[in-house]
Amino acid sequence: MTAEGTTAGNAVRWQAAADAEHYEVWAAPDGESDPDGPTTVFGTSYNDQWAAVATAVTYRVQAVDSFGNVAPASEPVTAVRPAAGDSAAPTGVTGTPRDGSTDIAWEYDTDGARYGHRVYRRAAASEAWTRLGDSTTTATLFSDPEAPQGTADYYVVALDAQGHESAPSAVATVERATPATPTAPAPPTIELSAPYTECTANDCAPHGSSDVPLTVTLTHDRLVSGYTYRFINDGEGYRTTDGSTITWTPPGSGFYTFEVRTLDRYGRSGAFTSISFKVG
Repeated sequence: MTAEGTTAGNAVRWQAAADAEHYEVWAAPDGESDPDGPTTVFGTSYNDQWAAVATAVTYRVQAVDSFGNVAPASEPVTAVRPAAGDSAAPTGVTGTPRDGSTDIAWEYDTDGARYGHRVYRRAAASEAWTRLGDSTTTATLFSDPEAPQGTADYYVVALDAQGHESAPSAVATVERATPATPTAPAPPTIELSAPYTECTANDCAPHGSSDVPLTVTLTHDRLVSGYTYRFINDGEGYRTTDGSTITWTPPGSGFYTFEVRTLDRYGRSGAFTSISFKVG
C-alpha cells in the first residue's frame, strides 16, 4: 500500500485482496481517528480530494467480501498534500481521442513553457490520479498512448521555478470507444457469397453472372469505423462503407479483384488486402 500527495489530493493505492467485493478506506490526520467513517471504494486506489494542505494524513484500508466480512486493516501509510506552487493552473485543457493516443492540449502559459507541465489521468471518479510519463513537457500538447477504453479524466499542472506543481487545471473528460493502440488495423477477413469463389493458383473457373449479385462479408477482431474498398475492373473508384457486408452486381463477365482496407475507429487506415474471382 502506498500514499502520495499531489495538489489534487492524496493518491492511495493497494494490491487487490482475494475475494474482496469492495474496500473501506479510513483517513485521518496523523494520530487522530476518522471522524466520518470509512469511504467505500470498488477499485484498488483512492484520491482523497478533501485532504487538508500541509497536513499529514494516515490511511488504512480494509477489504470486505460479498458476505460483509471485513478483513483486518492494512498497515498505515501517510501522505501530505502539498500547497500549490507559484505558477497558475493551465487553462483551456481539451482532450481528443485518436487511434494511437488521446491528445491532451492546453493554452500557452509562460511558467509552464519555461519550467514544464505534468499531465495526470484517472479512469473512475474515486480512483487515484496517475501521473503520465516520467518527465515534464514545456509544450502545450501531450499524447497518451495508453489511453483506456471508456471514460478517462485528465488534468494538467504547470511547474514553477522550484519544481512545485500548480493547482490542477479544470478536468477534461474523454470518452473512447476503443483503447489507444500503437498499430493500424490489420486487413479484414473476406468471404464471398456463393456461387462465387476465390481464384487460386490451380483453379480460377468462372461462377455466377451479371444477373447474380455478389455479397462480400468482412470480419475484424477490432471495433472499427468501416472499410475503404473497390472492385478493380468494374469502372468505379474507391468507396467507403461503415457496414460489414457489401452487395455488388457484376457489370459483366470477366476477371475481378476486390481490394479493401480497414478504417480504425478514429480514422487511421490499415494496409490493403485483396481477393480475386472470375464471373461467368
